[in-house]
Amino acid sequence: MTTSWNETQQIETHLMGETDPGDSLLFDAQLLLDEDLASKVIAQQKAYCVIKQFGRKQLKKEIEV
Repeated sequence: MTTSWNETQQIETHLMGETDPGDSLLFDAQLLLDEDLASKVIAQQKAYCVIKQFGRKQLKKEIEV
């Protein structure tokens, strides 16, 4: 399961809601047809959640000091 840079950018753009409606609809269709792409999207979503949680913990530490 390798992910190209272009694919990563496409996933990120979709997750951030920065695609136009037509491209978003096309990407959603690709997700339904391509299980590998769907698993990559899920992995990227999980990575964003972990990064967000880490940032919150860091901010909390900085505020407490």
